[in-house]
Amino acid sequence: QKLKGNRGIDGYEYSTIQGYVPAYVPPGMDAPVTKSVPRRLVRYYNDKARNHVLRVGRSDLRDGRDGYKPAGDMGYIYSKRARGTVPLYHYYHAGRPDSLYTLRYTEFGRGNDGYKYEGVLGYVYPREQRNTAPLMRYFGSWHLNTRITSDRKELEGKKGGGGYQYAGIEGW
Repeated sequence: QKLKGNRGIDGYEYSTIQGYVPAYVPPGMDAPVTKSVPRRLVRYYNDKARNHVLRVGRSDLRDGRDGYKPAGDMGYIYSKRARGTVPLYHYYHAGRPDSLYTLRYTEFGRGNDGYKYEGVLGYVYPREQRNTAPLMRYFGSWHLNTRITSDRKELEGKKGGGGYQYAGIEGW
């Protein structure tokens, strides 16, 4: 709809523009692009909590802290923003417990549906690049848990397995 005189489409009158609001930039997207060296991305698993978490590089979990044990290397991730990369956001749901990772900040924003925003885990490519592996996300409906893997065979790819359903690729 078009503006009519000094009246906006919602019926309010306006007189002058007072200023402009800067465009919204999700967390991590405002980080400067730097030369960054990829670091190991490791998945840990807590059998009692049935929770998988990802950590970059050497982790405080490596010695079994809080019941977590190494469950495999996922590949590499940038700890600082490199050219062409985007943030991989980490959320945690204490009630389940569940660690969830996504490229879409708008999926949970500052927190939603019981998930608390934990921050940017690191930076990944949003599309396949040479010498990269997909970070595939799965959802286990029977225990309300998400899981990330870079091994296409681990949960039978897009078919899903072990009680998990394929939910898409979160990055490369």
